Amino acid sequence: MKAYNGNYISDFSGGFNFTTIIENPNFPVLLSPPNGSVNQPLNTTFSWEPVASATSYRLQISADSLFSSFVVNDSTITATSKLVNLPNSNQKYFWRVQAKNIGGYGPFSDVWYLITILPAPALTSITPGNKQIQITWNQIPISNLLQHNIYRMLLQTPLS
Repeated sequence: MKAYNGNYISDFSGGFNFTTIIENPNFPVLLSPPNGSVNQPLNTTFSWEPVASATSYRLQISADSLFSSFVVNDSTITATSKLVNLPNSNQKYFWRVQAKNIGGYGPFSDVWYLITILPAPALTSITPGNKQIQITWNQIPISNLLQHNIYRMLLQTPLS
């Protein structure tokens, strides 16, 4: 740099270096699936609002609300959504997103959760009998059910 006072011009000053600081991005706002949603399919698309200056996102999904282990921990996402094949039916999953730019990672979003769909029982046999039909299906383990519905089947036509 040189100085000028109207009459004289100084020599150049010594050189110096400086670095600009790029602020980390803000936290993403989650969009879907909605917080607390139930009966979510195993193939679920997770989406969030774009964050200004973000160049990528990290999606974390865990069966643990403290995120001590991960079903998904993907930091290579450049879009604002990701289709994920969740491994277990009738499972509560927690998810959050973090934005990144050249300055680093910003804070995580809020944590939302969902519960995946209950698997349908598979019909294993139908056995006709004397004025009755026996229908058998595989049993779904009930020790870890998060939700359940009970159905009763009625036949409208009497058996002869």
